[in-house]
Amino acid sequence: MTGALGCALPLVHGEITETSGKRALWLTPRSWIVLCAPQDEAGLVTAVATTFPGHEAHASRFSDALGWLTLDGAAVEDLLRQ
Repeated sequence: MTGALGCALPLVHGEITETSGKRALWLTPRSWIVLCAPQDEAGLVTAVATTFPGHEAHASRFSDALGWLTLDGAAVEDLLRQ
């Protein structure tokens, strides 16, 4: 993954790594936030899609703007109860 992202991903909750002007924040064992310059966004998404065809990666501009979370599926109520 490091090659596709251009930075190393942290492996500890809450840890942040920084490489080549990109910062990565560990959220869960399967999710990270990778921050990069706006002009690097399209290249980053393309590199991940090319490196991992058939897998999904979600890209979004991250800012202090209002955000929301959508949960969907049969087990949503059970998940929320946890």
